[in-house]
Amino acid sequence: SFAPGLPRSTARARAASGPGHGPGYRIRKARDDDMPWIALTVTSMIMSPFGLSAPNFLVAEQAFGSERLGFAQLRSLTEDSGPFLLASLFVTPAARGQGIATELVLQLLENKQRSSARCPVYALTLKNKLGFFQRLNFRELQGAETKELPQSLALEAQLGRFIAPLAAGEPLIVLRNDG
Repeated sequence: SFAPGLPRSTARARAASGPGHGPGYRIRKARDDDMPWIALTVTSMIMSPFGLSAPNFLVAEQAFGSERLGFAQLRSLTEDSGPFLLASLFVTPAARGQGIATELVLQLLENKQRSSARCPVYALTLKNKLGFFQRLNFRELQGAETKELPQSLALEAQLGRFIAPLAAGEPLIVLRNDG
């Protein structure tokens, strides 16, 4: 059987390795001592610096050792715990292609489902990352949909639409997962 809302291939891969880890890594909650590395990486990658707080993050690290391989955060866009923003998704270049980013996102989404009412999860990303997010049931918002964003996200998206093409040469897009 596969997990509802997950693509079958993703669910099969997770069943083979188990949630929270892959062949060479494990996922854990971020700690305060992770935050300088996360903040430096976010800044160097010209990602949004909003919401950099350890409780918002998961970290991937080597299964045998403590080398950090990546991170992602899920933060509330309002004070009443929803909707949410998936942000600051990063995997070190040497660790890419192992399913780490997928597992980080899936665990954040599962944690949200267990702890809060059903509400949307948004993501701001570069257009060239759309395929990755579509495999995780995110869809690109277009036209009038982008005008109905939570106020804090609308401001962040507006800034990102200006910065992303200059910094990364790609347009910023807004995604939504209604999971």
